[in-house]
Amino acid sequence: MKRTTNLWLFCLLFVALAPAAQAERFSFSGGGGPLLNFTTPDLAFVNDQTARFTPGYDKLENFIPLYGGFGYGEVARNFKLGGFGFGGALISSGTFPHPSQAGVRIRQDVAVSLGGGGLYTEYEAVHWADRFEGALGLGIGFGGVDVRIDQINAIARWDDLWGSLNPDSLADRNTFAIEMSRGFFMLHPEIGVKYFITSFMALEIRGGYMLMVNLGEWQYQDLKVLDGPDNDMSAPTFGLRLVFGG
Repeated sequence: MKRTTNLWLFCLLFVALAPAAQAERFSFSGGGGPLLNFTTPDLAFVNDQTARFTPGYDKLENFIPLYGGFGYGEVARNFKLGGFGFGGALISSGTFPHPSQAGVRIRQDVAVSLGGGGLYTEYEAVHWADRFEGALGLGIGFGGVDVRIDQINAIARWDDLWGSLNPDSLADRNTFAIEMSRGFFMLHPEIGVKYFITSFMALEIRGGYMLMVNLGEWQYQDLKVLDGPDNDMSAPTFGLRLVFGG
């Protein structure tokens, strides 16, 4: 909460100082391009569970790369409106001995995926010289987090995989996949500094905070997962955007 409060205070100061820094400059009335963000959510709800069952499991780092894109157009002086989308994942693996086959190990892969998108608005607040621009942005939308667990027998036979459908094989099932998901509503305020490389291309550094409000329970297929963790993946973000416009 303190980090979020500090971000908003900085945003207000940013806007208050804007009139003093206006100058003739490069600017886009519309544009878009690719984006690369990094976020650092708390993944203990996954790491703690996986470490219980997979000796040697490498914990997922709390550092998720998010790839995506955005686009916007000017709707009023210094105000732009458009959309954005992103997605990214982390994966880690561990192994343990097969319970009945000597020398054979079972591998477990655990992946956490994060994705979303929605409406994006931006205010061009500050300009320095003719090639630098500071802006405040806000993304509003929806997304989801997926947790996937793959357990793989090092020796995978066609008949064995189909045979795992037999209820009698439940006690000795070594190869399977489980995927759980949860949706969220998202608010993503950002501060960006843009450098115009040319009159139609700019590089932008951005920092912000992704606030996620959970919408419902964890789901497996169309089934509600009982006693799921009430985790909060809200976290700071930072990254780059390459902007093309005119």
